Amino acid sequence: MEPDGLTGTRLAAARKEAHLSQRTLAAELGVSVRTIQNYEAGRFVPYRHLDALSRVLGRSPSWLLYGREQPDTDLLLASVREQRARLLQNLERLRELGEQLVDNVSRSPALDGSPSDDQ
Repeated sequence: MEPDGLTGTRLAAARKEAHLSQRTLAAELGVSVRTIQNYEAGRFVPYRHLDALSRVLGRSPSWLLYGREQPDTDLLLASVREQRARLLQNLERLRELGEQLVDNVSRSPALDGSPSDDQ
């Protein structure tokens, strides 16, 4: 998929949002200010520096290039595994509580309002 032509606009917006000057961003990337200006003007797509831009600006490469996030499958998988583990813990806790409830009910006098044998 090709960038949508607005990569430079998003790059400039992200830089400003991060409160960075073009000079500071250029120094972070080890490029000239002119390179940053060319990226922001849309003259060049910053493929070579995309990972560094993403790190410095706190935006994903897919957002910089296409304007939308693409899910990171590794992060999603880790999240699903974490949620699964919590669900299994909750299920085990519910099973334990169910056993306690059955045990408590079996030991308690009749709960239907009828008199017990003790009276």
